[in-house]
Order: sequence, then structure tokens, then C-alpha cells
Amino acid sequence: VSGARIVVKSPQEFGDGEIRVIEAQVRRGSEADTRNLMENLPNACYLGGVFIRGCMVGAGAIKRLGVHLSTVAHCSRFPDLKGFSAEIGHFCVDLSHRGRGLAKRLVESLLESCRNTLCATTKEDNQAMQQILEQSGFKPVGKPWASAQSPGKKICLWIEPWKLLYLLKWGRAYDGARKRCPWFVARRLSSQEIRGSLTPGR
Repeated sequence: VSGARIVVKSPQEFGDGEIRVIEAQVRRGSEADTRNLMENLPNACYLGGVFIRGCMVGAGAIKRLGVHLSTVAHCSRFPDLKGFSAEIGHFCVDLSHRGRGLAKRLVESLLESCRNTLCATTKEDNQAMQQILEQSGFKPVGKPWASAQSPGKKICLWIEPWKLLYLLKWGRAYDGARKRCPWFVARRLSSQEIRGSLTPGR
């Protein structure tokens, strides 16, 4: 989109006022649980904003998982999340600016800035976000589970499988430097290895 500017910084690099703008943006348009949002945003790995003519029209974050990790692993029946330290999410774009590729650009910018092994969760019927995740190299794993915030809806877990394969095959945490573990590493592994590594817990 002509004139759109993507800004990705650590929370410490954003001012308090800017974080409050991101909070308001996420509360307006994100499908994520926002109950502890103002506590979580300052502790995120990275925050991102989409600006058009100086106004924020979209936001996103890379959130630290913490104790939420065990909950996601249990609910999804996918126990192989031990090496994952952060979750990409809190995405929202104003309705008047959707369908213009802004969310995809924001996801790409956050991924370029991140040195964490990431997962993502999204509602099962959020086809737009799932398409962006798939285009960014994420794959769905585990079993969908019921959303506590949206009755009747289910949540899906997505991961970057090449990072997980790196963790399983070499047995040490991925350090985020894509030079040391380029995306095509997973392509070089056999399909049997990939299927075996991504088998959900029973």
C-alpha cells in the first residue's frame, strides 16, 4: 500500500503513549484475549504498528509465552513446544484498510526482527490470518480446542516447523540467526522425518 509505514521495535523503544495507542488498536480489532493486555504489551519481545499518514491503522506483537506455553501444549495436545519461547499475535488492521496486504507486511517485518522460536494461535475460522501464517512458513499442528473467550469457536496452533525440526535434530535452542538455520533446512530433511516430528500428542 502506497504511503504505509511498518514500524517494529521493542516495547522499551516505544513511548508509553504509543503503547497505549497499540493497546487501543488491539482492543478494537484483535481476536486475542485482551484481559491482561496492558500488562503483556510492555513485556513483549517486539511490538509492531502500521501507519498511514501518521495514524496507526494496524498493530501486532511477538509475545513472550511464559506460563501460557504449558496451557497451549495441553489444550492442543501438542507437547513439543518446549523450545518455543514466544508467540506471534495480537494482529489487527482497521476494517477500512483490510484486504490490502498490510497484515502480511507486518507479520513479515516482525519475523525479520525476531530471534525467537515462534508459534501462533488463531481461531479456526480466521481464514485470512491462517493464509498469512501459511505464506510465512507456519504449519498447523495438534488438535483445535474450544475458545474460552468465544463460545462455539475453536483455536488452532501453528508453528514454524523448520525451527522445530532444528530443535529436534540438533538438540539445542534455535538462536534466531537465519544464516545458521535457513528456511530450506527443513526442505532437505525427509518427509518421513517431518511427519514424525509434527505428530501431535495423543
